[in-house]
Amino acid sequence: MPKVIIIIIFAVLVLGIILGGSFLVWQQFGGSNTAGETPIQDNTGALFGTLPSAEQTQNQPTDGALLDTGDNDQDGLTNSEEQVWGTDINNPDTDGDGYLDGEEVVANHDPNKPAPDDLLAPTQTTQLTANQVPAPLTNLTTASIERFFADDVDLSGEPINLTTEYNNQYAETDRSPATMSEFAARQVVITKLPRPQDSALPETKETTPALVEQYLTIANNPSALANSSIYSDAQFELYRNNNAGAMSNIANTVRSYRTGLQNASVPAIAAPVHILLLGYTELLTNTFEKIALWNEDPVTSMVASRQLEAIDRTYYPIIQNELQRLEALQ
Repeated sequence: MPKVIIIIIFAVLVLGIILGGSFLVWQQFGGSNTAGETPIQDNTGALFGTLPSAEQTQNQPTDGALLDTGDNDQDGLTNSEEQVWGTDINNPDTDGDGYLDGEEVVANHDPNKPAPDDLLAPTQTTQLTANQVPAPLTNLTTASIERFFADDVDLSGEPINLTTEYNNQYAETDRSPATMSEFAARQVVITKLPRPQDSALPETKETTPALVEQYLTIANNPSALANSSIYSDAQFELYRNNNAGAMSNIANTVRSYRTGLQNASVPAIAAPVHILLLGYTELLTNTFEKIALWNEDPVTSMVASRQLEAIDRTYYPIIQNELQRLEALQ
């Protein structure tokens, strides 16, 4: 048989394998699903929230999100610290006064206010003793957490079915894993927290070590706030087995935790983190509920997984730092 014919036959076989594999992937994704079938997508690591997996967290000090210890602009403040100070993570001198943001913080100067009138009041700084490890984030105040909230965050309504929106915008011939991923990536995620209603805010009480300890037994619960092992297992059940039960259970756990917070006696010193927790857990519960919609609305589930990653990495390090600070006061 001539060599050129052998090459042609081999090329046809290879092309057939590629096209066959592509067809199977598209069938798995749901491009031509019949009514009642649920698309399954096996790329959770690429498109979904990246809370550390159970294996990744075995050697980590906490079960929650890792602090963003990178320093994009090399100014001496980590990216997490810049989030708290409100400085620009890509500008080493946010206020343009000739001093690095990190230098200003170390010297008790406001990195957002140009010199010379930028000295921080004693109450705005964290005084460290020789035996203390420098905290990666500053102490919370009711003023410093205000920027995390928005009055127009309403989580009460039914979510828009983004999979229906995707199907409406793309002809059937144009629907594919790539176009669905692109569509999901264009959707806006919610990162601002819903402001707790005044009725949800308890009267704070005089701070005592006993009351702080009592409050922390309720508030300091990493299993409810950022249990990456349970989340990893729930991801597997959802995306591989189409079982939303475990993800819904996480939402219920966070909801129960929030109810406990609402009924807790709050020492005055814990008021800022308490308010932050109320807003965060309301959004967190809603986010897990949307992730659990994978079977009926995979695009919304994908977007919610991105949202989880964003809010987890924004808020959990701040919350964790403040709870640890309160723990040290006992």
